[in-house]
This record gives sequence, structure tokens and C-alpha cells, in this order.
Amino acid sequence: MSGAITQRVGDGFPGTYNVGDFVYFGVQDNGEGANSAGDKFSDLISSGATQFCGPFGTFLLNIENGNIQVKP
Repeated sequence: MSGAITQRVGDGFPGTYNVGDFVYFGVQDNGEGANSAGDKFSDLISSGATQFCGPFGTFLLNIENGNIQVKP
């Protein structure tokens, strides 16, 4: 997924990114239920452009809790 940051509250997350910066990140939805592998996500990455549409080469990390749902 990619897009422009439209709002920032406080000095914390998303780190050095500011309103108007274009970033991308990846997610992996591995299904539902106890037998499914854990979902994954990547860090935010600056696209360095005004628009970005892949290809994405992100390193995915395991989530610690919760559930990512990718819906069409």
C-alpha cells in the first residue's frame, strides 16, 4: 500500500515522516483461525516521489498481536 501522509499528531510515530511525504508499506494476511500462520507487516518506507505504485520489495515482520484483514 502507498500514499501520502495526511495527518500527524505528536512527535512520535511515524518518526521522521511529515504531512505530505509519500510512503509505502507491505502487509500479509495469512487467513483466519488458530491454524493460520501469523500476519505480517513492514515498516514505513519513503517512496521519494510524489506517487508510487510498486514493485514493492519490503521486508515483512511478524505482528505481535491483532489481525490484519485485507479485503477486496
